[in-house]
Amino acid sequence: MRAFNNDSISDWAERRLQPNAEVYTDGLFAFRRFIDAGHAQTVLDTSGGRAATEARGARWVNIVLSNVKRSISGVYHSIRQAKYARR
Repeated sequence: MRAFNNDSISDWAERRLQPNAEVYTDGLFAFRRFIDAGHAQTVLDTSGGRAATEARGARWVNIVLSNVKRSISGVYHSIRQAKYARR
C-alpha cells in the first residue's frame, strides 16, 4: 500500500481478503471500506495502554507486531528502536 486512504484500503481488501472474511479493526473511519466490500467488521475498543494488549481478539496481533519489531531490530541494528518501533 503506497497510501493509507479509502481507495488503497478498498484495493487491498479486493486483492487480499477472501470473500466474506471478518475484519478486526480499531474503528478508524477508513476501515469502513471493508464493510462496503461485503466483509463483517469487528471493532476492538481497546482504549489504549496496557488494556489494548489484553483486548479479546487483539492478543495475536500484538504478538505478531512484537515479533516483527524484534526481528527488524535484530537485523537492522542502525534503526533506533526506542524512537521508531512504536510507529
